[in-house]
Amino acid sequence: MPKSRKKAKKQIPRLGGEWSIKMSKNYFDQCYAVVRKMLRHAGLDPGLLDGLTKRQKQDLCRFGMEYPRVRPEPGHSVPRQYVRYTQNTLVHQLNTRFFDESLGLTHKDMCIYGLSFIYAVQETCEKQTFPPPQHEIIARLDAAFTEQDMVRKTYMYIIGCIKQSLWLFSQPNFRVYGFTMEVKAVHAPWMSICISIVEHKCRTRHFSCHNERHTGYLLAMGQSLGEEYRPATISLKKIYPNAKRDRQLNIYIQAHAIHRFKERINTVFPIMRNQFFLISLMLEQQVVQGAGGHPLIACITPNREIIGYFAFTIENDNLFVLTLLPLLSPDVPEGSVCCERLNITTEDMKYLGMDKLSFFYDVDFDRIPVLKKVLIEELGLGYIRNIYHSFKSDRDFDEKKTLFVKNFFRNLEEPPVELTVPDETVE
Repeated sequence: MPKSRKKAKKQIPRLGGEWSIKMSKNYFDQCYAVVRKMLRHAGLDPGLLDGLTKRQKQDLCRFGMEYPRVRPEPGHSVPRQYVRYTQNTLVHQLNTRFFDESLGLTHKDMCIYGLSFIYAVQETCEKQTFPPPQHEIIARLDAAFTEQDMVRKTYMYIIGCIKQSLWLFSQPNFRVYGFTMEVKAVHAPWMSICISIVEHKCRTRHFSCHNERHTGYLLAMGQSLGEEYRPATISLKKIYPNAKRDRQLNIYIQAHAIHRFKERINTVFPIMRNQFFLISLMLEQQVVQGAGGHPLIACITPNREIIGYFAFTIENDNLFVLTLLPLLSPDVPEGSVCCERLNITTEDMKYLGMDKLSFFYDVDFDRIPVLKKVLIEELGLGYIRNIYHSFKSDRDFDEKKTLFVKNFFRNLEEPPVELTVPDETVE
């Protein structure tokens, strides 16, 4: 009988290129080049490094840092593709984004060479292992790096990249992802920033609306570093400024609102959906008065542009997001003006597809002057075609859709033609 073979465990693919950097002459030369850029960034003379001996400079570069490693925390259910995407995105950002563009100092330079050099300088300064002439140089370096807060800036950039990736994967009605981060020894003398992704199951609460029982899912940001799993809250006075007593309301969202967002904001990449929820309901929390006097929470893009409104209800100390109203709806400020100026109804808007964001991408407003005047010139909604991460932003207009809408408004503007029957008698 053939011998049984153990199935090889799949490894998470890595971005092309070497992860581990060899500590060779080339490594030291690259490290010195980065350090000189760091000195310029800190306002010091790069020639200051020449005051150290070759051995002393090598001692300051003895701690090697590798690319940050992203892994799931043991015992947590994190899909493999999420880990892969987070790892590859982080490496790409480090390689292509600048810590100081004027000097050509990338975040990769700071992560691989800069952090290790700063840590070595701090340790050398604390233990005073160099003789007095060189110790003064080390003290100046330590003071300059501390003043510029270069370590914190480097870590904050890495944290921001990880947070942004995990926001894309978190779903209010499924799981919310967070992470922890620490520096670990990989193999002497190499260290690495180890990022562990953790998952939190969403909490639920039932509420009543129109005499029906519904389920709301708690909006929250995943755990990051020392922060705990943080639920979303909003101040009551932000919604009702004249309220006698203020209190914090927990924010829940029902699945219907998530479905309506997917249906109506249909030009946005699905992976970006949760980011819009976080920005609108957790970070910005821009409250406006609807056409009927009811408060609404604006749904905004990362560029702070409004693309819809969240309707909600309040029950005890909880706010429940019920649905997403489109930008062109009679119940929201822009939609009420549109209905009044164009003399159309809610049914007309749905018939034309105006309740979906794709309407602004499919219809060529230049060919429909009455629509362009109201939507673009008066309401200023031309920004919608350029919203952040739209998968329709580069597409051409839909010819059939444009003609359909143009004919509708042409028939609406032209008076009906009365048919006259000639008054003739037949003998």
